Amino acid sequence: MFTSRLLNVLALASLAVAWVEFDPELVPQLDEPLPVYGLGDPAFLPDHWVETIAGNAGHGGGKLSRRDNYGDAKVYIYDGETIIGYVDKGTGETQIFPDYTKLQPARKPLDIVKALEEFGGGNDAIPPDDTLVEVLKGSTLVGNTVNNNSEGSGSVKEGSGSEGSGSKEGSGTEGSGAKEGSGGHEGSGSEVTRGGDTESTYLATGYVQRLVECTGKKIPVCGPGSRATFGVNGQNRIVSLNWRWKPAKKTGQYIKPWDREYFIKHVKQALEAKAVESNGIKIYHVDACYYDSGDKFLQPVYRVFGETYAQEKNKTTDTFRLLKYYPIGEGSPESTEEGHSSDVEAIEYPADANQQPGGTDASHVARSLNYFDARSTLRQRGIKTNITVGRYVTRNDTVYQGEFLANANGFWNNLANTSPSPVNFINSQYYWAEPRLYGTEANTFVNSVNLVLTESHGAYHLFSTYADSGSFEAVPVPSGLLAGGYGPNNGGALAYWIVNACEFIPARIDFPTLSDADSRARAFDTWWPVFAGGLHAVLGWRTSPFFADNVAVNTAKQIALGLPIASAWLYNAHNDPAFAGKPMYVGHGNGVLQPNGRATTVYPCGHGSDTILQLQGLGNPSCLEMRYWNND
Repeated sequence: MFTSRLLNVLALASLAVAWVEFDPELVPQLDEPLPVYGLGDPAFLPDHWVETIAGNAGHGGGKLSRRDNYGDAKVYIYDGETIIGYVDKGTGETQIFPDYTKLQPARKPLDIVKALEEFGGGNDAIPPDDTLVEVLKGSTLVGNTVNNNSEGSGSVKEGSGSEGSGSKEGSGTEGSGAKEGSGGHEGSGSEVTRGGDTESTYLATGYVQRLVECTGKKIPVCGPGSRATFGVNGQNRIVSLNWRWKPAKKTGQYIKPWDREYFIKHVKQALEAKAVESNGIKIYHVDACYYDSGDKFLQPVYRVFGETYAQEKNKTTDTFRLLKYYPIGEGSPESTEEGHSSDVEAIEYPADANQQPGGTDASHVARSLNYFDARSTLRQRGIKTNITVGRYVTRNDTVYQGEFLANANGFWNNLANTSPSPVNFINSQYYWAEPRLYGTEANTFVNSVNLVLTESHGAYHLFSTYADSGSFEAVPVPSGLLAGGYGPNNGGALAYWIVNACEFIPARIDFPTLSDADSRARAFDTWWPVFAGGLHAVLGWRTSPFFADNVAVNTAKQIALGLPIASAWLYNAHNDPAFAGKPMYVGHGNGVLQPNGRATTVYPCGHGSDTILQLQGLGNPSCLEMRYWNND
């Protein structure tokens, strides 16, 4: 019996390795040992820089002030009574959150270099060390505003919720790590009017790319540690910031690269479990970078991108892409495994939706934490609004079930434990997903709570509730949702819906072969019936994210702080280190080579700034707005 079991295990492992498709030519040739760098003390931005950027980003609430939140290391920056950023006293991490939906359209080209001139070009922020830096141009924030009665806008079509035509599964040529430019001019600064709607550029972004020069090459730094990204508005002023930096010095340690064959064998063994669970894994791109943990070291790694093969024939949903960091050789000084940015100690599993949904579970009500500002009478008294939360996770996914659950758990944990917060979050529902929860029984499930997170695989206007299947037990939008839409005006309570699924909210640029009128209709006609019930916002992706990102769980923190929800989603999607270096893939819905991790938000006109405290029904909208990150 023992021998038989052992042979079966060995056969299974051999099969798993065989099912990892990995072309050796993808692995960059590293011929010499590469140095390891040690990280020093955190670098802090000058106070007047932070104050200037916070002033530019002000939401219009009032005078800027800084306040300690007793019990943690952060000093929060307020615009009146609204948090717009913070500085971490321990790590130096600094974040400034703009309200992207209040930005005015740019009337001229946006210039990130000119914006940095106000801060002496930004050079004084980065202490001299043994690495190099370059300022590069990032993505632009684009938006459409469409009136329901505008000429050519199209009527509401129930059938328009199917996935995009011309879908093409595959990965194509990977563009990760490509240099975008020297950070000069951003050319798309004009407002374009197209047959009844307005399309505009609202923000240009830039980032500081850290580099390690060795063996005659400049190797980019990757990972969560080195972050210096900023956004520039139509007046060429910096209005957003995400900063974390430590100087780096050579330690004297070198790591000798493995040969290609040995490295590939190492990766295949590491991916063995997923290869067994799926129909195989294809590695489609590998590059070299220096992983910055943000803790103690910069170390050379290979950044590996992959995808699992479809679990069913003619799969209509896309899959989250695989992103892993592997040491280049022996002697790695730190782990390169990234977890979710939350304090989840144990995974909580969803319940069976066949159970009768209960009421408020008092054990899941977020704790009332420290009230730090005596000037706020409301916070002094501890009077908080109760916000009900629903989480619905695709079931029976043999490959990614653990990742879906980690997202769902991290999302709740950050809602419940982020302070200061003006609300009490209540964990009302946590269920394995089924189509009826979104459709015929939505008023008992999805439409019965204020805030919903959907964890699933997706396609254009469609997501799965069973594994990665889009052909059965899937939810097409709008035909698979509750008739009459979501929200208080249709017997429900839903105000904000986050769909963490690939390519779920395509924008007009995702229909490149269609005319202006047809692309507008495909992007917007789906959403009119969804918002008819008074819904405030839908948040999601127009391209595929990674399970390695922390966008949903970090967005939960900003929701809890009372920030505008649409902007929180856009901010975290743009700044997540998983998408640094602009990794590329071939879009499932359009067959176009495009970047991973481009987010989208849709909301009724005038409500992009809504926060979790705003739950009232909005009525059937006559105008919708969409904001999304472009492909540049």
